Amino acid sequence: MNNRARDLILFLMENDRFFTVKQLSEQFSVSQRTMYNDLIEIDEFLMKHDLASLTRQKGKGVFFYPKQSTKNKIKMLLDQAEFSFHTPEERKYRMLHFFLIRNNYVTIDQVSNFLKVSRNTVINDLKQIKDWLTSFNLSLISYPYKGLKIEGTELAIRKALLAVYREEQRHLLDIPSSESIILSEFLSEADINMLALIVSEAEHELQTIIADNSYFRVMLHLGMAIARVKQRRTLEKMPFITGIQETREYQAACKLKEKIDSYFNIDFPENEIGYFAAQLVSSSLQNTNQLGNINDQWLPLQMITRAFIQAVEKELNVPLMNDAQLFNGLLAHLRPAIYRIKNGTTIDNPVLDQIRDNYTLVHCAVMKTITIIEAELDIIFNEDETAFVTMYVTAALERQKKQSRRTPVAIIVCNTGTSTSQMLMTQLKKWFRIRLIGAFPARQANEIISRQPIDLVITTVPLELDDVEIITVNPVLSQEDLQNLTMVLERLDGPQLLVQDIMKLIEPYCTIHDPTALRNRLKEYFHPEDAMPKINERRANPVLIELLNENLIEVKADIQDRDTAVKRSGELLLKNGLIESEYVDAMVDNVHKNGNYIVIAPGIAMPHARPEYGVKDIGFSIVTLKEPIEFGHRLNDPVRIVIGFCAVDHQTHLTALSELVDILNQEEKIKAILEATTSKEVMNIIKEEEK
Repeated sequence: MNNRARDLILFLMENDRFFTVKQLSEQFSVSQRTMYNDLIEIDEFLMKHDLASLTRQKGKGVFFYPKQSTKNKIKMLLDQAEFSFHTPEERKYRMLHFFLIRNNYVTIDQVSNFLKVSRNTVINDLKQIKDWLTSFNLSLISYPYKGLKIEGTELAIRKALLAVYREEQRHLLDIPSSESIILSEFLSEADINMLALIVSEAEHELQTIIADNSYFRVMLHLGMAIARVKQRRTLEKMPFITGIQETREYQAACKLKEKIDSYFNIDFPENEIGYFAAQLVSSSLQNTNQLGNINDQWLPLQMITRAFIQAVEKELNVPLMNDAQLFNGLLAHLRPAIYRIKNGTTIDNPVLDQIRDNYTLVHCAVMKTITIIEAELDIIFNEDETAFVTMYVTAALERQKKQSRRTPVAIIVCNTGTSTSQMLMTQLKKWFRIRLIGAFPARQANEIISRQPIDLVITTVPLELDDVEIITVNPVLSQEDLQNLTMVLERLDGPQLLVQDIMKLIEPYCTIHDPTALRNRLKEYFHPEDAMPKINERRANPVLIELLNENLIEVKADIQDRDTAVKRSGELLLKNGLIESEYVDAMVDNVHKNGNYIVIAPGIAMPHARPEYGVKDIGFSIVTLKEPIEFGHRLNDPVRIVIGFCAVDHQTHLTALSELVDILNQEEKIKAILEATTSKEVMNIIKEEEK
């Protein structure tokens, strides 16, 4: 007989009444199918020992309340039987399970009978039980003449109960617990299949694919919520971070409420919908291609991600800012990680020890720089979550190692003799990865270059040559020389050199109609990160003053509704040649589809859409409203300023955006912008900030 069946027969013997299978399944937090199997096992046990079987009566359920002599015999037989928990650790989790599934008082004798151990053993175990419960913000309180009872929030009890289920499965199977196995403890197979369908519909609604580990975690938490609601044990309040009701996940969960209510025959309350939404928000996505569907905190997260990568880059002294895969990967990872941390949902990193041992330097750098995110969002990353971030940074470093590279080929030009050139050659080989053909006088330089491909000429004398990079240095390299050489050699990266070689190889054998286009296509192939859309003749990270002018500003606009306000901000971008007309429609559609997340701060909205909907260049527009407009945001309405925004990628606009956010965080600046009567006045306010 298994442990649960033994617990069940003891429970039945303590209660002189009928129990339905449904009541028993709820009492023990298992599925009805599991309860049927346990009752069959009890009957087999009773039959084996020539004892009367369970009494079953249609409409009433199961009854088993034998004479005291029979009870004593059964307890003696149970004492002699071997059960799966033998260690104090296993006994601890069985005791925790016993307490957590009961909503009433429990006596020491009941626990003693349940575990088949002495009262002293139970009393000795209680200290450990209380300590464990404290870690889940729960308390085991003793009430005179009543017994023991766990006190705490429903959310804390659920987290503790799921932890107990995991530990029991781990001890039972000696493998990491599986959510599907745990689910079968309190839901039927049909119920589990319906859960999978509901979560899959949530994915479809959100246009995302949730990673497997998160998918099963969502099923587990939703299944537990449904089981507890059936037992009339619901959450006391919305236990989540501010803003969960503004997310697309919450909207998706609301749409699925009807299906949950109908199938499980319950009324799934609003707090439980928020709980379901929180699990969806905290879920990792399958890949970063779904980044465009992540809208909540999209712009603030970009800035935080950028600042973090810059800090890691400085800490490791390795260029990382141009790695689009790192940026997009972190951006997609951080949103669910932040929600997990704020919601108190912890996940274990299965490779934490390997990261500590094999990537110590990188992990320490991430642990040090993660404080940037923590300070900005008022959260604390545990080491498991931090290790996930380390994995992204490590992957970026590995990509750098694996990039196709050819060592730059160089010659030294020196007119002062062999000793000077040899000294210079020794220094260059010490400091740089470079292939030196030799040292030559200036008069022979053109001849050498004509005979073989040379990428760089390092000279100690003034020199002019065609079609080759030249850098002048001192015979004894100064600090400035080292810095200049580093910059030149970084510019002559591997993919660039490969493209040059390939062009030289194929030119004698074919006619190249468009050499520039071919060269660019080869660069894109060997180094796809360089194929990011480029800004029209602008530097890589323009500041706000370069992107905003009076033609992009409208003040005191007489607008009556949200959609018109969004369109007006887009029309300014359109008139200034920054977008195609379809982008304006996409801005409005984005608000309709994804909610009012665009209201990024009290009174301020920033509508935008995806770059593929006709963005030509990055830009901002500003529309101040004559009268405030309700956008439908629970916290930040009404809106007084609408900032139209278009971007070609996830990074190029971040410097300007950071400057704009700094302005919007100053109440006196906001007040001045709202009081401005001309676009010129608004520009002057912004220019003052730039000084």
